[in-house]
Amino acid sequence: MANIMNMVNLKNNVHRSGFDLSRRNCFTAKVGEIIPVMCEEVLPGDKWKINMREFMRTAPVQTASFGRVRQYYDFYFVPYNLLWDKWDSWIMQTKQAFHAKNILSSADAFPNHPYMSMNEMLALFTDMRDHDSNYYLDYSAPVRVKGTTPVYDGTARLMSYLGYPLTKSSGISGDLALNPFPVLAYQKIYQDAFRFSQWEDAAPWTYNLDYILSLNALKLQLDVIKSAGVGVPSMFTLRYCSLDKDYFNGLLPTPQYGDTAIAGPLSGSGYVVADGNRRVDLNFSMIKTPSDGPNYRSLMIPKNGGDITYFGQSSDSNQISGTFSTAYTTGSVPWAVNSGTMGLSILLLRQAEALQKWKEITLSGDLDYKTQLQKHWNVNVSDDNSYMCKYLGGIANNLDISEVINTNLDSPESEAEIHGKGVSASNGNINFSSHQYGLIMCVYHCKPIIEWNSNNLLPRMLTKTKATDYAIPEFDQIGMESVLRGQFIYNAAQNWSAPIGYAPRYIDYKTTIDVVHGEFQDSLKPWVIPHTLSMTFGNEINFKTFKVDPAVLDNMFGVAASKADQFRCTAYFDIKTVRNLDRDGLPY
Repeated sequence: MANIMNMVNLKNNVHRSGFDLSRRNCFTAKVGEIIPVMCEEVLPGDKWKINMREFMRTAPVQTASFGRVRQYYDFYFVPYNLLWDKWDSWIMQTKQAFHAKNILSSADAFPNHPYMSMNEMLALFTDMRDHDSNYYLDYSAPVRVKGTTPVYDGTARLMSYLGYPLTKSSGISGDLALNPFPVLAYQKIYQDAFRFSQWEDAAPWTYNLDYILSLNALKLQLDVIKSAGVGVPSMFTLRYCSLDKDYFNGLLPTPQYGDTAIAGPLSGSGYVVADGNRRVDLNFSMIKTPSDGPNYRSLMIPKNGGDITYFGQSSDSNQISGTFSTAYTTGSVPWAVNSGTMGLSILLLRQAEALQKWKEITLSGDLDYKTQLQKHWNVNVSDDNSYMCKYLGGIANNLDISEVINTNLDSPESEAEIHGKGVSASNGNINFSSHQYGLIMCVYHCKPIIEWNSNNLLPRMLTKTKATDYAIPEFDQIGMESVLRGQFIYNAAQNWSAPIGYAPRYIDYKTTIDVVHGEFQDSLKPWVIPHTLSMTFGNEINFKTFKVDPAVLDNMFGVAASKADQFRCTAYFDIKTVRNLDRDGLPY
């Protein structure tokens, strides 16, 4: 007989009803910007069906351009507990902590969830707008427009599209508490879905309240955005998408994650001849550091530039240290190792090979938990168990540019003017069921499919003169290869030997790029989307190098992105949801 005290059958009798949340959103955009265009709350038990139709026109196009642009509408679900670890505890109001907490603290029975002060937020926005200081420069934006862009322009756009006030209404007295979850969800989507993780470090403080809140405080301290320092993105930072990965835009910063695995000797002794004449004796069974006194020995330490750092005791008992290059000229060997008495075990070599394999596989994909499990374990983890927002689906289409010919000629000898107009239209549907609280958000972005200007592009095929420059099967599977600036960029003013990144071995045999020649390089630039390597790979290479610059289409359009938005979009969201709520909310 069932135990009545278990009370397993005592449950709330919920009413399920259907609701129509359909609406249209007309908005403008710049290429490269990631813009939120729909945001709705999600309740446990919800079932969503979204049919979406979109239409887009561009600003006037100067020509019947051959340029290619692709736009995307992507839907994501962001659970609240990814934004605030105390959400599950808070929403139940049972004083049962489902989150980590200090053993000495009192129970976290918060009356409300974290919030922003509207007055403080508006004061921050006003300061951003009125003071073009180093604190308010958006270093997360692409660098090729003006080097740095005032952050307020992007912040104002982001917050406006999410519905936050940018100015205080004269009819509102006092202060208001504002919900931070929509803007936090936007930042979470960027971190999980758009960040080039091999180049850009994660910034959890932009979306996770646990990094923003002080101890047991519920009001967000917005002044930390200014005190965080120059170049630090915040929860108010407008994000940009990256260019599609190709020969250059898919390069990696290192050949593997972390340092190269090195098989050091387990025992034995030997010496290094440094600078051609100084001998450093090494006792590999007794490795010490300089802090252990004058009679220490140490292994050689590789540096980032390929140089070797040595330190130890010379044969005449003098302390010596320094660096020397691993490269050497003909007839001169600056360093050598006496390996006659050195011992390397097979086990150590196997361990080093396994470690290197692990590091190379790690860097080959995004650095999030889900991707890394797929890479190393061949296990697919659901988004719900990966601490990531859930991708629900989306639609994508290409911009169609048609010609507009002006035949109203001044004379018979006049040439007809050819201009263009860009349009796109598409539709799609999303079906989604939820088991927890959160937000569903649709973000829009468009990106160009670029062509590379061949003016300063030196094809790698033309620099091959030695047998080892060509593909050899025996060297095909020995790891990533460095891509040097001089292998591709013909510019005498730049350092040819400087590496710009790393790519799979024999990358030039495995992929190619789109290029433009002739007058498309200069006088006919408005007809294409030419990109130069000098624009991409300047003095510094970082994650912003690969971002879509809104100015990249300025040649195509008659108006610059800095002056006006070039894309005019309308999106209709036909939203039907069934949720555990009564239609009327009345007891009869």
